[in-house]
Amino acid sequence: MKYADLSKDELIKRLEDAYSSMQMIMDNIPSIVGIINEKGQIERINNSWKNFISEHYPKITNAGIGFDLYDFCKTGFANELVKNKQALAELHDVLEGRNETFKLECPFYANGKKKWFQMRAGRYQCKDGPKFVISFDDISEIKNSQIMMAEERDHFNEILSALGTGLRIIEPDMRIGWVNATTREMFPGPELVGQKCFEVFDRGTGFCNNCATKRSFEHKCSSTTEHFHPIQKKWFSIYTVPIMDENGKVARVLESVTDISNQKKTELHLKQSEYRYRSLFKNNSVMMYLINPVDGKLIDVNMEAERFYGWSRTQMQKMSIYDINTLPREKVETEITEILRLKKNTFYFQHRDASGKIHDVEVHSGPIIIDGRKIIHSSIIDVTDRKKNELELLRLRRSVENSFAAVVITDIGGNLVYVNPAFSKVTGYSREETLGKNLRVLKSGVHTAEFYKEMWQTIMQGKTWRGEICNRKKDGTLFWEQATISPVTDDKGQLTNYVGVKDDITERKELERLKEDVERIMHHDLKNPLNGIIGLPEILIMDGDLTPEQNNILEIIKNSGERMLRMIDSSLNLFKMENKTYNYSPQIVDLINVLEELLKDMESRCSAKDIKIVLKGNITEPFNVLAEYDLLYVMLSNILINAVEASPAGEQLVVELPFKPERTMKIANKGVVPQQVRNYFFEKYKTHGKKGGTGIGTYSSKLIADTMNLSLTMHTSDEENMTIIGVGFVLPDNKEEK
Repeated sequence: MKYADLSKDELIKRLEDAYSSMQMIMDNIPSIVGIINEKGQIERINNSWKNFISEHYPKITNAGIGFDLYDFCKTGFANELVKNKQALAELHDVLEGRNETFKLECPFYANGKKKWFQMRAGRYQCKDGPKFVISFDDISEIKNSQIMMAEERDHFNEILSALGTGLRIIEPDMRIGWVNATTREMFPGPELVGQKCFEVFDRGTGFCNNCATKRSFEHKCSSTTEHFHPIQKKWFSIYTVPIMDENGKVARVLESVTDISNQKKTELHLKQSEYRYRSLFKNNSVMMYLINPVDGKLIDVNMEAERFYGWSRTQMQKMSIYDINTLPREKVETEITEILRLKKNTFYFQHRDASGKIHDVEVHSGPIIIDGRKIIHSSIIDVTDRKKNELELLRLRRSVENSFAAVVITDIGGNLVYVNPAFSKVTGYSREETLGKNLRVLKSGVHTAEFYKEMWQTIMQGKTWRGEICNRKKDGTLFWEQATISPVTDDKGQLTNYVGVKDDITERKELERLKEDVERIMHHDLKNPLNGIIGLPEILIMDGDLTPEQNNILEIIKNSGERMLRMIDSSLNLFKMENKTYNYSPQIVDLINVLEELLKDMESRCSAKDIKIVLKGNITEPFNVLAEYDLLYVMLSNILINAVEASPAGEQLVVELPFKPERTMKIANKGVVPQQVRNYFFEKYKTHGKKGGTGIGTYSSKLIADTMNLSLTMHTSDEENMTIIGVGFVLPDNKEEK
């Protein structure tokens, strides 16, 4: 039927029916729907619109019919739409006929609650002008779900980024399908998504060596590998996990990428450190071994330990510390516990070697961690010799501490660093008072500066100085010491200290002085009557009327008196020699004449011991020497008397003269010089103590020899049971002899 055939009433009726049908349709759809005329006014709304407005915006009259659309939105129903300039512009384009449709998602606020609506607008033409259909669909649940999912996705991405692990999804064609933020930070530059995974590692078109992703695709398994990035100069660890589809095929592979550059550096440093440790351990000159504290087994030993103990490394690795340490096992276990608790780290043990020999050792031990387990590292020092030296030093120290002689040690500046009790007893200074003080504190003022200069020059040259020195005690009293001062050097020969050993000889010096006074008095008192005795034979001989025998007796008396007078003078001369005041006047003396006179004078002494003195060598002609007759007589007399006294009875004493140009005469007798005085044979009083001895015979001989520039030596042999005194003479030249 055509509308043209209908009457007006029928057309109106149908139009009303169509309108009612359209209204019924509008009222039964859940969407909020409204019709807007070309003036922008709301003409018609459905029930959903009415219900929504009455529920959430009851203040809006007539549910908004007749309202301008923009004014209606401003009531609070769609404030967000009004604020959205772009959305308003697009809506305006529809209302102006420039666009047919409009679509927008925006929040609406109802009773303070936020709801999401999808707004649509469409334009259609009516006979009374263009109309617009506007609908609002509540998409709050969908939108909230989307927002929640986005938030969860963002949260998940934050978690993945916070892990510090790069994540990539690799497609079957090896292209990167997805990466997290950490991956982008690891590989800055061109977009990663879309690249093939091996291109990231600058591998060109080829797969990386030992590709874990390829294995996951091919074998449906997790895999891991390490790759070096040639540009970044970094190491990465890649762990892959296959992602399966519903058919059980590998759809993608998830890669976990971790920067392990620091780990690699640590591993390298660890390897280098282990190599250095191994080298230091193996080649160290100090013995070392590693011990398992649980059972005491030797885990490892170095070459020096092999050399010292005498077992090979393989043999020692089958042994325990209990096989080496001489202590009972329970005591060694106690010490191991002390080490582990860091209570003690230095020990002194006795260890046995492969031969069974026992060594004193100093052990330094401490716990270390190797491969996650605690073991004991020990360094061992052989102190066997040191222990012996320490014992020897202890004995020496006790000897020095208990010595009757004063012992002092100074630094090279003469400052005292040690004194023994005898020093304190003699000087009156305690050890505390003297340590750090200079030896000058004892200076008496008796000696000249030249005396001290000579002493210091001697010891600074590395020589030993011996002599008598006068010092001052704490109370001011002077005392005399027989001192021996020796330099001490280190292993490099550098001077480090001086050691002085000193005997108090004050009493002896007093006795010497008293003796010298007595001797001078005796010499003076004897010379006057002796001169009378010498003069009497001369008077008797001059008077004559004597028999030849009487004349001979008087001559003997005269000669003996003169000889005694010369000996008294010689004794006085010895005193001058000691004081460096003797005036020596050498003359040509026939040594054979002196010896013949001596032998004649010693006949009674020799016969008493049945000893015969034999002259050998060049005795057929005069043997002239430069000397003083009387001094030479006294010197040789002391030597021969000493030799006769030292010779066993019935032996022969030989005096051998040299043949010129040799100039040393030798006097040999059976018997040896006691060991304790050999080094001091010619020193004063050193031979004192033997039967009938005074201790000045050899001393005076040496004093006379030095005065006359003669050399005097002594050689004694235990093997030959023989002592030889050598006298080196000064021979006159031809002019002097003529």
